[in-house]
Amino acid sequence: MLNGVIPIYKPKGIPSTQITRSLRAMLRQPNIGHVGTLDPAAQGLMLILVGKATRLEQLLHLYPKTYLVAAEFGYETDTLDLEGTVVADTKRIDFSRSEIFSACQLQIGKITQTPPLFAAVKYRGQPLHYYARRNLPVPLMQLQRQVYIASLRIISWHKSRLELCVTCAKGVYIRSLVRDIAHSLNSYATVLDITRTEAYGLDSRAAWQFTEINATDVHERLLPITSLPLPRMQISDAAQLHRLRNGNKLMYDKVRYRLSSDDASYGAACRDQFLLTDAVGGAFGIGVFGDNGRSLHMQKSLHTVY
Repeated sequence: MLNGVIPIYKPKGIPSTQITRSLRAMLRQPNIGHVGTLDPAAQGLMLILVGKATRLEQLLHLYPKTYLVAAEFGYETDTLDLEGTVVADTKRIDFSRSEIFSACQLQIGKITQTPPLFAAVKYRGQPLHYYARRNLPVPLMQLQRQVYIASLRIISWHKSRLELCVTCAKGVYIRSLVRDIAHSLNSYATVLDITRTEAYGLDSRAAWQFTEINATDVHERLLPITSLPLPRMQISDAAQLHRLRNGNKLMYDKVRYRLSSDDASYGAACRDQFLLTDAVGGAFGIGVFGDNGRSLHMQKSLHTVY
């Protein structure tokens, strides 16, 4: 069984699920998934997880993502992007940069978001777009959730066009963010473009173009889990390594280890979950602290992934 990760640059117009299905067929392996679904109209970095690497999903979701976003004020569509039909418009688009800045500031930190009508989040077992396409009512207010936006920087504001750089945690709807910025100004806006530039400590410029991958070379694109810049704890003692692999916990003050991170932004998450590696750097599990930080145990096994 193959195990590893493939950083992919998803082009516009292709659903995230289609990319996963295509790579599953190319690799001839059923156990494949991805983290961080992108809208069909969006582009940018996706991370494909193969084999036991699929167990990394919870760990990878701890880390921030960065998006470049372009939006136009003056109208709103039912999909909140150019794929939809205009459902509202306004002539109120002449805002100062300070007004735009203030509206953006309201969206930084912990905020409550309502998902778009057209979204993959499920209600009663079906994605929202299933109901939207059939004009079936959905209580969107019941699907509100708290999300976290770390930073929101204005790249440009000219006439009716706004460009932003957004760094956020998982679960943020960029289309909803643009809608809410506009609504706070008593206006409407629609997303023109979304590009995910960074996620999971990776840069989109280092990702493989999906359109360039085929069945003959896809295996060459498969990278080991240890290629990811994840926080990690290296267990060098063979006896302690054996105990962890067998599901036993270790008292923290007795553990012989080295804790490191290739990315300073992982600092907070590093205290919660981290990659466990052996003396030669091979990944064998996901570690967590328990007993109020007094013990260490392996939450998930990755011992066949190298």
